Amino acid sequence: MIVILSDCLFSVAQPEIAIDLVVLTAHSRHLVVADIEGAAFNDWSKVAGIYGPRLKQMVNASIGKVAAGILHTKILVHSGLTKWNDPVPKLNIADARQFIPIPFKIFVENNQADKAFLLSLLADEYRETLVELELNHWLIFVHGGGTGDLLKQISWEANNTMRADLRCFSYFDNDGLVPLKPSAKSVQISEECQRYGIKHHQLARRAIENYIPISALELWASEQQSRRARHMRRQLTPFKKLSNEERDHFNMKSGPHGDDNTIIYPALSVDEVRQLQKGFGTKVATIYHHAYFRRKAKGQDFQRAAAEVDTLYKLLRTRI
Repeated sequence: MIVILSDCLFSVAQPEIAIDLVVLTAHSRHLVVADIEGAAFNDWSKVAGIYGPRLKQMVNASIGKVAAGILHTKILVHSGLTKWNDPVPKLNIADARQFIPIPFKIFVENNQADKAFLLSLLADEYRETLVELELNHWLIFVHGGGTGDLLKQISWEANNTMRADLRCFSYFDNDGLVPLKPSAKSVQISEECQRYGIKHHQLARRAIENYIPISALELWASEQQSRRARHMRRQLTPFKKLSNEERDHFNMKSGPHGDDNTIIYPALSVDEVRQLQKGFGTKVATIYHHAYFRRKAKGQDFQRAAAEVDTLYKLLRTRI
């Protein structure tokens, strides 16, 4: 988010007002913009000590990031009344002091698995940005505990806190058994986010497990105990025969059995379907936690998964 400091804040009589905001913004996730060439700033900087050069440095650093092309959300801090509904929300000093330090919240179904999924597929630069934000407590992955509780948490946040639409994001499973038909619960979460203006990304595939590249599944299979490894290797042979669309919506945890065998796979024989019958198990998403994932996961299926996650991240960055 970009915090714009109005000229009226640079008071020679009360330099501490702008100094306080400079310090507050410096210890936050926000970019800062101010007219550092204007007369008000120049007069203020003469009495602001180290904070004049510090603000100049912050503004120049922010300009470089803004030029990167991301359409960041903006707020304007001024000495007048707070006007949340303006195209660029205007905050008075008291409200700005409350709002600026609030961490950004990403609502997910499982804060460990969903975070590992995102970080594993992101480009290095993007991943490092999110890791830094989280380490500084400027960003929090909020554990939803499944789609039902996720919906409740988003609704509560929107109804009980200050402008959730400016400081929250969500991404969540599609849960659809076939392409372009997300589950009713997933649609409900998307509609709730739209209702409150919260930016979000409904995964195009069934779940985060459906983004695991085959190369990573093969590596994971090689790490299992011998009997389990042999079984997984047998499973991967028919799994590779599925089309991209079929793999995108395959029940990775429980297989066709978990869907009561309602999905037909024309390319597979009866024996091959039987091999996939119970899927890859409930722990398959732990692949994203393995250090080898980023080093060795590769291939067209990795690039296809990473492309969607890249889109997700760029939408997220417009709000952080």
